[in-house]
Amino acid sequence: MNYITHLNAFFAKLQTETRLRPHHISLYMALFACWNQYRFCTAFFLSRQRLMRTSGIGSKTTYFKCLKELHHYGYIIYRPALHRHHGAKVSMITWGPGAAPVPVPPAPGPEPDQPQAGIVPPAVPGMGQLQLRIGMLPGPEPGQHNKQDINKGNRECKTPAHHPPVSSRQEAMPVCTPPDLQAVQDFFCAAGFPPEEAPLFFHHYQANGWKQAGKTPITNWQAAAHKWIAYTKHTNTNPYGHHPTNTDINVRPGKNYGDPL
Repeated sequence: MNYITHLNAFFAKLQTETRLRPHHISLYMALFACWNQYRFCTAFFLSRQRLMRTSGIGSKTTYFKCLKELHHYGYIIYRPALHRHHGAKVSMITWGPGAAPVPVPPAPGPEPDQPQAGIVPPAVPGMGQLQLRIGMLPGPEPGQHNKQDINKGNRECKTPAHHPPVSSRQEAMPVCTPPDLQAVQDFFCAAGFPPEEAPLFFHHYQANGWKQAGKTPITNWQAAAHKWIAYTKHTNTNPYGHHPTNTDINVRPGKNYGDPL
């Protein structure tokens, strides 16, 4: 194999070739480099990552498209893999003086389970007995269902299609109508609570939108009022008001801060 003669014949063919694009030429040169490393053997396995990196092709779709078109145009013979664990092969068609006649490349091979049109598959010994045995195996009865159909029916029964699930918390939460100030004052007087706490309680929750800690809506404001008074009696101060701070820092009255320390 004289690779110089082969490349000269390839470049001379490019002068009249109008179907090839830069991707075809770069992929062919990458295939030629691999062919050179395989010592110009009849057929060699392909490494897609290596060929794409060498040819500068970044798309797998473009890579396979160029491979099939180079095969169709008569530059290579591409034999795609019929199984994921079998590598694809390529045979380079040689040119130049003394080269073998260029064979007509066959179409890329079919898929594993699709025989070519017009080709009768060879007979396998014992295939007739195997088909007869398969035909004798009992099939499912008319009323039987497989496990997947049964599980699918159970899931459809458990989850209604037209009624989205509603959480139990939303169903059980009643709506509380916020009271006015007069209702709060009447309730405090009837319960024997200090009347001065009624405005504090009302304005505090009115500012918070009648929500506990500003998040959870209050469902029973009378219970919240009892809690308010219980907390007031326990701490002896306003539970949500301003707590006075201890200002006694052991400083003598009338101290002159202009004196040096």
